[in-house]
Amino acid sequence: MVPYEEVDRRIVEEEEAAELRKLELVDCDVDNGSISSESHARILAEIKKESDAAQRERQATVRHQQQRLLLLRHAARCRHETTCPVTPHCASIKGLWRHISECKDEGCLVANCVSSRYILAHYRQCSDSRCPVCVPVRDAIRRNHQIAKELAEGGSTAAP
Repeated sequence: MVPYEEVDRRIVEEEEAAELRKLELVDCDVDNGSISSESHARILAEIKKESDAAQRERQATVRHQQQRLLLLRHAARCRHETTCPVTPHCASIKGLWRHISECKDEGCLVANCVSSRYILAHYRQCSDSRCPVCVPVRDAIRRNHQIAKELAEGGSTAAP
């Protein structure tokens, strides 16, 4: 199973478990068909705590996917063979890049192969203008292109 799919599956399972706990809280506190305000507050606090944790986990996954895309892009273009001044991960990501460019094994056991191919395939096909993974990556690439263009033109394009 793809690691990102595993994270999504765990989030769904956690949300389902939270729903069951909420029902247990309600079952314990129901008195003649009503819920006390104390019980209601406990239920709302539990919901918020669990949704915050799931949201933090999802945000961490998105950040990881963005970083992976940017590292793969860098490694594919970097001309440094051994020590890269930009990132210490360059050499290992270059090795991963060479591997994934040839690998078609859906069950590949090489570290980060399947998840990298997964996120690359998503990135290539993504047309969602609100995608939390792809939009920031495309924006960062666009900014870097603009900076490179300005440097090539001899400095800032801003008027003096």
